[in-house]
Amino acid sequence: MHVIIPKTGSRRRKGIQFHTPKLEKDEITQREGLRVTTVERTIADVILSGVSYQRIQQAIQEALRRGLTTEKKLRKQAEHRKGQVEKYFLQIIEDKSS
Repeated sequence: MHVIIPKTGSRRRKGIQFHTPKLEKDEITQREGLRVTTVERTIADVILSGVSYQRIQQAIQEALRRGLTTEKKLRKQAEHRKGQVEKYFLQIIEDKSS
């Protein structure tokens, strides 16, 4: 399990990896009463963790199909993150449109 916490938060929990990245306000949403990262931010983080392109493609296609994100939101995250995130997001969006 991966959890984002403030830099001053406790990091001692067995089986949990803590992260302290800077999040923009538009990268946080609420789900069942919990503050979580948006679909676009979560997928961007997963790309950087080394998950295969095919898994990322599947996640994006599923999120789009279920209405959990939009191409516009994915493009915005791609522009913000650049590098591999931008490459994957834009390539998958283009493949979907073809």
